[in-house]
Amino acid sequence: MAIRSSVIDAGTPEKGVIVIPVHIGIIIMIIAIETVGIMETTKARGVLIIVVILILIILSVIIIGHIRISISLSNSPRYGVIGGIV
Repeated sequence: MAIRSSVIDAGTPEKGVIVIPVHIGIIIMIIAIETVGIMETTKARGVLIIVVILILIILSVIIIGHIRISISLSNSPRYGVIGGIV
């Protein structure tokens, strides 16, 4: 699952596009980088698994709280920031 954030000529996104505020994308990227760092330094698998589960729970809450799914049928773009989960 990858996050793509781009500034596009966007008014109403295409139907089914998931809109995520840019700061959420940045937070997710930072957490992902930190997770990799923890994986490299932590030898205890139990601790690592717990940390990853906690991060996933936090991410789920953040994403569910902020995602707005566009159900617009309009494909005409205007300026906006669109982040989608690929």
